[in-house]
Amino acid sequence: MLPILVLLALFLLGVVLIIRFVTRFAENLTGNLVTEHFRAAEFILEHHQAPESWGRAAAKPQLLKRLDKLIAFFETCPFFEDEESRTSLLAQLHAEHVAWEAKPVEAIIPQPQNRCI
Repeated sequence: MLPILVLLALFLLGVVLIIRFVTRFAENLTGNLVTEHFRAAEFILEHHQAPESWGRAAAKPQLLKRLDKLIAFFETCPFFEDEESRTSLLAQLHAEHVAWEAKPVEAIIPQPQNRCI
């Protein structure tokens, strides 16, 4: 009877460890994605260009679509201090979308910096 209880305890311990690992992995993944969205929005509003992580060879429709997805994320994102903050960020991103529609794609994509070594 004792070996069965030991096996059962080891099995339950394994299940708990697996659940804990999956939960932490999901938390880290979610945290990284949310952070990336906020960093992208910050870059866009500061530089009036697409983040480098969006690609330098992207076409204008792709960039506008990525901006639309970013806006959609912030429309439902629960990580705002208050609704006024959300409304302000969304208004700025919508204004940036309008500006991007009028710009040539070369003005939206960050240009590589000349770096002296």
